[in-house]
Amino acid sequence: MKRLFIALLAVLTLSSCEKIFDTTVVQQDLVGTWDFYIPQPFMAGDITITKTGECSVRYDDFVGAGHTFTESGTFNITGGKVTLNIPSWPSGTFKIEESKKVKNRYLIAPHDGLAKVVIQHDMILEDLISGPAPW
Repeated sequence: MKRLFIALLAVLTLSSCEKIFDTTVVQQDLVGTWDFYIPQPFMAGDITITKTGECSVRYDDFVGAGHTFTESGTFNITGGKVTLNIPSWPSGTFKIEESKKVKNRYLIAPHDGLAKVVIQHDMILEDLISGPAPW
Protein backbone atom coordinates (compact mmCIF):
# COMPACT_ATOMS: atom_id res chain seq x y z
CA MET A 1 0.00 0.00 0.00
CA LYS A 2 2.84 2.34 0.85
CA ARG A 3 4.49 1.69 -2.55
CA LEU A 4 1.20 2.36 -4.34
CA PHE A 5 0.81 5.68 -2.51
CA ILE A 6 4.40 6.70 -3.37
CA ALA A 7 3.91 5.75 -7.04
CA LEU A 8 0.64 7.70 -7.21
CA LEU A 9 2.27 10.74 -5.58
CA ALA A 10 5.17 10.58 -8.08
CA VAL A 11 2.78 10.46 -11.05
CA LEU A 12 0.78 13.43 -9.75
CA THR A 13 3.95 15.43 -9.10
CA LEU A 14 5.36 14.75 -12.57
CA SER A 15 2.10 15.60 -14.33
CA SER A 16 1.78 18.92 -12.49
CA CYS A 17 5.44 19.77 -13.24
CA GLU A 18 4.85 19.26 -16.98
CA LYS A 19 2.35 22.11 -16.93
CA ILE A 20 4.87 24.40 -15.22
CA PHE A 21 7.55 23.77 -17.86
CA ASP A 22 5.22 23.82 -20.90
CA THR A 23 5.65 27.28 -22.44
CA THR A 24 3.57 26.71 -25.57
CA VAL A 25 1.13 29.59 -25.95
CA VAL A 26 -2.50 28.51 -26.37
CA GLN A 27 -5.65 30.44 -27.32
CA GLN A 28 -6.85 30.61 -23.72
CA ASP A 29 -3.66 32.49 -22.74
CA LEU A 30 -4.69 35.52 -24.81
CA VAL A 31 -8.44 35.64 -24.22
CA GLY A 32 -9.35 39.14 -23.06
CA THR A 33 -8.27 42.69 -23.85
CA TRP A 34 -4.60 43.49 -24.50
CA ASP A 35 -2.55 46.51 -25.51
CA PHE A 36 -0.63 46.02 -28.74
CA TYR A 37 2.25 47.68 -30.58
CA ILE A 38 3.32 47.16 -34.20
CA PRO A 39 6.57 49.01 -34.94
CA GLN A 40 6.39 49.04 -38.76
CA PRO A 41 4.12 50.60 -39.78
CA PHE A 42 3.67 52.23 -36.37
CA MET A 43 0.32 51.20 -34.89
CA ALA A 44 -0.81 50.83 -31.31
CA GLY A 45 -4.06 50.39 -29.43
CA ASP A 46 -5.89 47.49 -27.89
CA ILE A 47 -7.23 44.17 -29.09
CA THR A 48 -9.98 42.06 -27.55
CA ILE A 49 -9.65 38.34 -28.29
CA THR A 50 -12.33 35.69 -27.65
CA LYS A 51 -11.75 32.02 -26.95
CA THR A 52 -13.11 31.22 -30.43
CA GLY A 53 -10.59 33.58 -32.05
CA GLU A 54 -12.80 36.50 -33.04
CA CYS A 55 -11.20 39.82 -32.22
CA SER A 56 -11.86 43.53 -32.33
CA VAL A 57 -9.07 46.05 -32.65
CA ARG A 58 -9.10 49.71 -31.61
CA TYR A 59 -6.26 51.91 -32.79
CA ASP A 60 -5.02 54.85 -30.72
CA ASP A 61 -5.15 58.30 -32.26
CA PHE A 62 -1.64 59.75 -32.12
CA VAL A 63 -2.27 62.77 -34.33
CA GLY A 64 -4.63 64.38 -31.81
CA ALA A 65 -7.59 64.58 -34.18
CA GLY A 66 -9.84 62.79 -31.71
CA HIS A 67 -10.61 59.93 -34.09
CA THR A 68 -10.19 56.27 -33.35
CA PHE A 69 -10.27 53.51 -35.89
CA THR A 70 -11.70 50.05 -35.19
CA GLU A 71 -11.82 46.81 -37.15
CA SER A 72 -12.61 43.13 -36.64
CA GLY A 73 -10.78 39.97 -37.57
CA THR A 74 -9.54 36.65 -36.25
CA PHE A 75 -6.63 35.73 -33.96
CA ASN A 76 -6.28 31.93 -33.67
CA ILE A 77 -3.50 30.11 -31.82
CA THR A 78 -2.71 26.47 -32.56
CA GLY A 79 0.43 24.55 -31.74
CA GLY A 80 2.43 27.59 -30.61
CA LYS A 81 1.65 29.53 -33.80
CA VAL A 82 -0.87 32.29 -34.36
CA THR A 83 -2.87 32.82 -37.53
CA LEU A 84 -3.78 36.49 -37.97
CA ASN A 85 -6.54 37.73 -40.23
CA ILE A 86 -6.87 41.38 -39.21
CA PRO A 87 -6.98 43.82 -42.15
CA SER A 88 -4.28 46.28 -40.96
CA TRP A 89 -1.95 43.72 -39.33
CA PRO A 90 0.63 41.44 -40.92
CA SER A 91 -1.42 38.49 -42.17
CA GLY A 92 -0.49 34.83 -42.11
CA THR A 93 0.69 32.27 -39.57
CA PHE A 94 3.52 33.29 -37.25
CA LYS A 95 5.47 32.02 -34.27
CA ILE A 96 4.22 33.39 -30.94
CA GLU A 97 6.34 33.46 -27.79
CA GLU A 98 5.72 34.49 -24.21
CA SER A 99 8.30 36.78 -22.64
CA LYS A 100 10.51 35.15 -20.05
CA LYS A 101 11.33 38.52 -18.42
CA VAL A 102 8.09 40.52 -18.56
CA LYS A 103 4.82 39.12 -17.26
CA ASN A 104 1.89 39.14 -19.71
CA ARG A 105 3.95 40.06 -22.79
CA TYR A 106 3.82 38.11 -26.05
CA LEU A 107 5.89 38.50 -29.21
CA ILE A 108 4.51 37.53 -32.61
CA ALA A 109 6.87 36.69 -35.51
CA PRO A 110 10.26 37.64 -34.08
CA HIS A 111 12.64 38.67 -36.88
CA ASP A 112 16.21 39.83 -36.35
CA GLY A 113 15.43 40.74 -32.74
CA LEU A 114 12.54 43.04 -33.70
CA ALA A 115 8.89 42.29 -33.04
CA LYS A 116 6.29 42.36 -35.77
CA VAL A 117 3.63 42.58 -33.01
CA VAL A 118 3.96 42.93 -29.23
CA ILE A 119 0.90 42.20 -27.07
CA GLN A 120 0.99 43.04 -23.39
CA HIS A 121 -1.16 44.12 -20.45
CA ASP A 122 -0.51 47.66 -19.18
CA MET A 123 1.97 48.45 -21.94
CA ILE A 124 3.96 51.69 -21.76
CA LEU A 125 4.77 52.54 -25.37
CA GLU A 126 7.65 54.84 -24.45
CA ASP A 127 9.49 51.82 -23.00
CA LEU A 128 9.18 49.94 -26.29
CA ILE A 129 9.91 52.88 -28.58
CA SER A 130 12.89 54.33 -26.68
CA GLY A 131 15.02 51.22 -27.01
CA PRO A 132 15.08 47.47 -26.86
CA ALA A 133 12.67 46.36 -24.17
CA PRO A 134 13.68 43.37 -22.06
CA TRP A 135 12.28 40.25 -23.57
